Amino acid sequence: MHLTELIDTSPVVAVDIGKAVRYGKSRILYISAVKVCGWTAYNGHKFDGINDVGSFYRRICFRCISCIGANSKKDLISVESGECDLHAALIGFKNFLGDAVLVGYDMRQFDDLLVESGKKYGIEFGNRRLDTLDVAKSIYGDKIKNYDLYYLHRRCGYKCLQPENLCYSAIAVAELLAGLAVRDEWSNNDY
Repeated sequence: MHLTELIDTSPVVAVDIGKAVRYGKSRILYISAVKVCGWTAYNGHKFDGINDVGSFYRRICFRCISCIGANSKKDLISVESGECDLHAALIGFKNFLGDAVLVGYDMRQFDDLLVESGKKYGIEFGNRRLDTLDVAKSIYGDKIKNYDLYYLHRRCGYKCLQPENLCYSAIAVAELLAGLAVRDEWSNNDY
């Protein structure tokens, strides 16, 4: 399936996971994601953008407080701050993700962390995955030297995002995927 068709027909969740490495162990600091499905406009051969159908953000609080359940009063989510424990964050993200395609930038950096963290709580992230870094490298090859997320985002014609939006990195990943999907060089490649 071509990427333009994938975006047009399937929900896609672009994700960014902030992590910290301390004493040789990685841990998740936050999970941010946006769900997109379909294109906002079509003019001739140009797609004008993607439909954002939802967003998710949780900052992880590392206080030792137990999480009882998703609807319990003891659930550790503070709606105002988006803060919760890792278990509640992973459950919330899994519910938000559903069976959508999971898209990230250089997913190898955090895919293992997400999967391993989920296994600790019995949560499986078996969704199909798509790495925008791999897609960009297949399109541009050695034509460019800089594969930074924000450089590629600007190269696809998008403006700089404001960090005040908690999901700005996830939005950049979603927009990058859309920008790469409509590149002429991609027309011969299918997923």
